Amino acid sequence: HQHTSCGANKAYHCSALRAGTAGGVVVAYGAGDAVALYSVQRAAVVGTVSWRAGDSVCCVQWASNEEVVAGLASGHVVLWRMEREQEQQQNLAAAVQVIAPPQAAPVLCAAVSEGCDSGPQVLALVHASDEARVLCRWSRELPFGQERRVRAPCLLECAAACVCGGDNAVVAIGGVDCLVHLYAAPLSQPDHGGLGEFRWLASLKGQDWIRSLDFTQPRNAIFDEDTGSTVEGRHLKAQRAPGATDGAGPTYAQR
Repeated sequence: HQHTSCGANKAYHCSALRAGTAGGVVVAYGAGDAVALYSVQRAAVVGTVSWRAGDSVCCVQWASNEEVVAGLASGHVVLWRMEREQEQQQNLAAAVQVIAPPQAAPVLCAAVSEGCDSGPQVLALVHASDEARVLCRWSRELPFGQERRVRAPCLLECAAACVCGGDNAVVAIGGVDCLVHLYAAPLSQPDHGGLGEFRWLASLKGQDWIRSLDFTQPRNAIFDEDTGSTVEGRHLKAQRAPGATDGAGPTYAQR
């Protein structure tokens, strides 16, 4: 028997799972300054990729079934596209986009909405500062662009989620202030500005430090995990977003 080992970085958002594709269940995670791909079916690391030596990976997220986003300690964000799977090998090709940071602040977490097949896709990046960055693309052949800034408090340790619904892009950010902050921006075609300015919608009260966030189906609620200092202090909570509907996507009133 052959043992394959590739140690993972000790960061809260440094791994992401991809399932339901021809390649089976694959976990992408940070390993030092590299992103490693672990195949659950093969019980082995099947590929690694690194952008720059010594630049530790802080967070990892799948942008699609073939794309991986990694946030680095330098503040850079790298998008890799997976090569075609041949003979059960799954390798990451060269980086297809590198997003430079406004300042050298580590990327604490990244969130990617579904999209590009039937609409725009939004990438939310939270740096170790008082601002989050949101970028949008309208096709997988195009890079993420149209950057907007979101001022959010308590970003020392945080979680983020984003979704495109109706005519809006919605970003949720939670952290050590025990709140989930909701922001929304109007979406339009790229020739009409693409992504508008973000406005604060509401702040949902949690119980403790927000460690993870996601939008539930049918995308009219927010799912968050409040983790306390003891096992008994762990809670899973679903909250309905203000102004959400039971339709295909949420709608939000102007505030």
